[in-house]
Amino acid sequence: MILQKAPFLRILPAFMAGIMLEHYHVLPRPGWIPAAAAAVMLLVIYSSLSTARKFRLYFVGGCAIQVLVASAGGLVARQADIRNRADWFGHHIVTNPPVVLTLLERPVEKTKSFKAVARFEGYVDSARLQPAKGKIILYIEKSAARSISFGSRLVTRARLREIRSSGNPGIFDYHSFCLSDGITHQVYLRQGNFIQAGRQADFLRSIVNVSRVWTTRTFEKYFPEQKERGLAEALLIGYKDELDKGLVQSYSNTGVVHVIAISGLHLGLIYWLLLLVTRPLARLGWLRLVLVVASLWLFSIIAGGQPSVL
Repeated sequence: MILQKAPFLRILPAFMAGIMLEHYHVLPRPGWIPAAAAAVMLLVIYSSLSTARKFRLYFVGGCAIQVLVASAGGLVARQADIRNRADWFGHHIVTNPPVVLTLLERPVEKTKSFKAVARFEGYVDSARLQPAKGKIILYIEKSAARSISFGSRLVTRARLREIRSSGNPGIFDYHSFCLSDGITHQVYLRQGNFIQAGRQADFLRSIVNVSRVWTTRTFEKYFPEQKERGLAEALLIGYKDELDKGLVQSYSNTGVVHVIAISGLHLGLIYWLLLLVTRPLARLGWLRLVLVVASLWLFSIIAGGQPSVL
């Protein structure tokens, strides 16, 4: 039986059900904790029964374990939503104080502005920087974006607007798309409503950014049309900033949106190609190992270090 060889398959559906129930807000906010507590109490009572009664009531223990696993899935999904964290900036900003943002990528040119994702560092209150967490999409006026690059730290009092979907049925749900990456707000920066306060970029993110810049410029050289270039970047390195939103919606409607997501399949194909290329080095086992592993990590860096690849 496959369930005996892979017992995790018995609890995987319950874990997935917990994630889905939390995603669609089926249970009230404190619902998972009481459910998990009830499941634990039921397991304690079940474990204290005699062997004969355990045999007759075997389904009780199984149901309690399934509820416990579903609760774990719901709690994991709840924790993954940045809005449920106590340090999310949306819980603390009531007025419109100065906020500090750090660019996590180089600005990408759009029709009327430059676009980039920034990390929320904190807000100024009583002349002190109060730390807070979150991500924001920046739309920067073209005339004001010339000196802004990856790692630039900006201070602004521009109004932060929550990202919302249009509400029209059947169109791309931009709100959920951004929320899956922890992005909840957007802001438009124009000349004069922000100042630069230096740069802050850690070593690893700098390597990722330089690699992606070189790769995207190579795509720009050989794919002059933005629609084709955006699809190629998404398929090969998981870069989705230039991906046509209408195309994403078409993929979603047909159920094949996973095609444009970098995952272990890409890594497996590259691994297979590397094994073919390094076959002459089969006798030099350690050298072959170093080349293959280093190449896989290079691809992971170029792909932006996405969790599905790592």
